[in-house]
Amino acid sequence: MRPAPVGLRPFLHFAKLPPRALVAARRALDADDAFRARVADEVSEEAVGRAGWLFLARPDGWEDELGALVQQADDDRARVADHRAEDDARRRLGAAEGVARRAEEVAEAARAEAGRATTALAEDRRARRAASREVTELAARVEALTVERDQALAEATRSRSEVARFRSDATTAKAGAATARAQAARARTETADALARVEAAEAEATARQDPAQEEPTPWVDPTSLAPSVSVGQAGADALASAADAARALGDALATAGRALGGGDGGAPPQIAAPSMAGTAGASGSRPLGPVPTSPPPSRAPRAGRTRPKPRVAAPLPPAVFEESSEAAEHLARLPGVVILVDGYNVSHAGWPGSPIAEQRRRLVDALIELAARTGADVRVDFDGADMVEPPLVATTARTVRVSFSPPDVEADDVIVAEVGEIPAHRPVVVASSDRRVRDESRARGANLLRSSQLLRLLRR
Repeated sequence: MRPAPVGLRPFLHFAKLPPRALVAARRALDADDAFRARVADEVSEEAVGRAGWLFLARPDGWEDELGALVQQADDDRARVADHRAEDDARRRLGAAEGVARRAEEVAEAARAEAGRATTALAEDRRARRAASREVTELAARVEALTVERDQALAEATRSRSEVARFRSDATTAKAGAATARAQAARARTETADALARVEAAEAEATARQDPAQEEPTPWVDPTSLAPSVSVGQAGADALASAADAARALGDALATAGRALGGGDGGAPPQIAAPSMAGTAGASGSRPLGPVPTSPPPSRAPRAGRTRPKPRVAAPLPPAVFEESSEAAEHLARLPGVVILVDGYNVSHAGWPGSPIAEQRRRLVDALIELAARTGADVRVDFDGADMVEPPLVATTARTVRVSFSPPDVEADDVIVAEVGEIPAHRPVVVASSDRRVRDESRARGANLLRSSQLLRLLRR
């Protein structure tokens, strides 16, 4: 195998030859007759064209024939250029004619518009004259309406005074009712305390009568006791307090009835104070009156009722720290876990430079992928259902539930309340860096993730 010319060796390994390779090839063919002869033996006239074959074979008179071919090619290129210039001129002429036609159409439209404007001006003048007549008529109507308005304003002033008086009366009635309810509550409390003291006094009197008795005395209706039995100074004082409380309750209900009913009619019935028809005790105490005949309610806990167990945070595996990525992955895969996400707290940390709507969308999309990957029940809460900009639509989807807090309620409060509403047997994970949300959720037995932990988990 014969070596290639020196000038062509730098281009032997090129997949695509640069333009300078053609110059080098021509120099090699001109300088090396043997190389040119080998190339001519390897190609045909059909492959390289008549001009290429003449350059390689170089028969007698090849230069004249090659010059004629070059001249013919130049003439062909000149004709093509002339045809292109003629086509360009025709296109420019057509465009100019189109512009002229459009200009004529615009001028015609302007003339038509001028005619319409002239007609409109005449109509406007007629309309102004008609409007002048209407103004005169309206001035007379305005004067009459002004008188009616003054009368209506005077009537409205009287109506406002009546409304203010009614509101004042209603406010007074509400205040009276609130006072009556407070007094009634105090009276009920004092009555309960008095009855408790009566029970204690009865127990003390019974113990003094039979000191050797060890079993608790069964319930006895005090009204069935003989008149000579006295419960002592403590029982008399307790019944006196109960009587005073009952009278206070009756006075409070009467006051509320007068405030709400506006008069004596419709006042609630008075509650009678307990009777004091018993026998006076020692030291000149008030006599014993009738007390409730039903036995006191039992204070023993009801059978079968157990206090619900408080939620306990799920433990982490050994050597796994609370704020690590491994802890986040472990908690997200707990069976039955509910992940509560503080929406804006996480989105502001993850995409701080994006618009608020874009932050919400990207966070929810990432949470959907997390729910699909781990099977967790993911719920994200955002502040403000009454925001100005169109919010992300709240959903109750199977994978991620999106919700917005009610007006005047922060999403922090919604999340903390939701921790307490979820059954204690289900683990709860709260994702937030807000201190109040974390402290209150931890106090309710929830596991915690910081916003950065959740974002690392979402971007895995």
